[in-house]
Amino acid sequence: MLEEDKINISPQTLFNIILISESIILLISTIFIDLNKINLTPYLHFNRYCLISGLIAGLTISFIAKLIYIIGKTGKFEIFRGFVDIYTDSVYKKFKQFNITQILLISLISGFCEEVFFRGVLQTLVGVYPCNLIFAFIHAPRLSFWVLFILSFLAGLVFSYLKIYFHSLWPAIIGHSVNNFISFIFLKVIIIDDKI
Repeated sequence: MLEEDKINISPQTLFNIILISESIILLISTIFIDLNKINLTPYLHFNRYCLISGLIAGLTISFIAKLIYIIGKTGKFEIFRGFVDIYTDSVYKKFKQFNITQILLISLISGFCEEVFFRGVLQTLVGVYPCNLIFAFIHAPRLSFWVLFILSFLAGLVFSYLKIYFHSLWPAIIGHSVNNFISFIFLKVIIIDDKI
């Protein structure tokens, strides 16, 4: 059992902590944008291709993550067992009590704030690969989470190249939000009901 799993936090408190954390990320983004004279305005245009590509990216990344979970749950591939443990022993315990409104808000806010920071600011300052290494380390802070680290790094690369290809942050924001939303729903519906 992880140390932080022993801490008992109410769902509302955890929800507030997440919102405050994402607000801090957006504040840091704003400071870096100002200090480095980064102009994100050209990357804020939106069209149906941004929407479609973001949806496809988010659904694909989420599908791959859930497939890894299912394969790991069978026990046939021990290599993926750690990924299952992350969901069931760590993430599930923290997020299982969120209602659909909280899930939607967290998904949208974290997708927006994190993509503005990682793809909008950090990628502009340090480049695609260093940006996504940092993105992966933040999403998988322990060595035992190496499958999540690789998945986060690859997802970050997808989001980075969507930004580059479409000259817009919106595909990455939508993809990140969709992946988060599906992950939370997966936690609520599949793991809670122990259907897998």
